[in-house]
Amino acid sequence: MENGDRPDWSRPPAYGQHPPPIQPSGLDKLIPTKNPFALAGYYVGVFSLIPCAGLVLGPLAIIFGVLGLRQVKQIRGLPGTGHSITAIVLGSITLVANIAAIVVILSSGAPSE
Repeated sequence: MENGDRPDWSRPPAYGQHPPPIQPSGLDKLIPTKNPFALAGYYVGVFSLIPCAGLVLGPLAIIFGVLGLRQVKQIRGLPGTGHSITAIVLGSITLVANIAAIVVILSSGAPSE
């Protein structure tokens, strides 16, 4: 590659050709800085574990996780698959748990006499 570890995106690849694969370093596999959607989704998913924050952060984690996975499929060698999957799982769990808590609280309202 011409620009160090970054592919040359100044010209689009010819029809039928794929962009050159990214060669991630060891640190890139641990913290996928080249895939910001996966990284953001992971952190938003972790922060969605805070009670009541999961209503807002859960869907954001799912969206960022899906976008991160989409980037992994489009660019060969791009790290972030694990972070994206974690974001989707955490976002889903916290969203469902918060909605279930709201349903339980609302259904256990004032007793009728």
